[in-house]
Amino acid sequence: MRILIVTILGMFLLREISVFYYGNSLGQIAYITLGCLAYGLICVKRLDMIQVLARDKIAIICTFLFVILNLFMLNELIRMVKDSYDGSFQASLIFLLGIIITLLGAVAVLYNQVVNSDRSLTFLFFVFCMIISDVSSLLGYYFNMRFFYYIDFVGATLGLSFFIHTVLDVRGEREDKELLKSML
Repeated sequence: MRILIVTILGMFLLREISVFYYGNSLGQIAYITLGCLAYGLICVKRLDMIQVLARDKIAIICTFLFVILNLFMLNELIRMVKDSYDGSFQASLIFLLGIIITLLGAVAVLYNQVVNSDRSLTFLFFVFCMIISDVSSLLGYYFNMRFFYYIDFVGATLGLSFFIHTVLDVRGEREDKELLKSML
């Protein structure tokens, strides 16, 4: 499991390095692809929440509302920058990133709703910081507004800090696993 965490951190590091090449199409594709892979691996790591979801009606409602709101925002963001795409592949990657971020956000909200621990709250902060970072970087690129890159940097830095804190909280991880086992 630690190899998975190191892989995710490596992808985040490479993703942040690709920001330096964000001005060309290849840098942006690398940024989006690495983000999709890292977020996808995190979602896979949190699959243990799916079994709990079926038992918690409030969590189902909260998760459903979160997904609907995020899909609405994703649609609006894509519509805003649609004319700036460098091709359909880039548009597809951005849409895929949006879907994966939405799923990751739903997993984070569900995790915090069900477990309600310091670790789950830190994970939720990580996800929201990374969402802010990704949206800011895309807006900075497509609207050519450098200010968004500062928001991207702050969001990514805070997000990675929260992620590392979550990973290093071994005691909290054990408590969360015990709580999830007792709920099943």
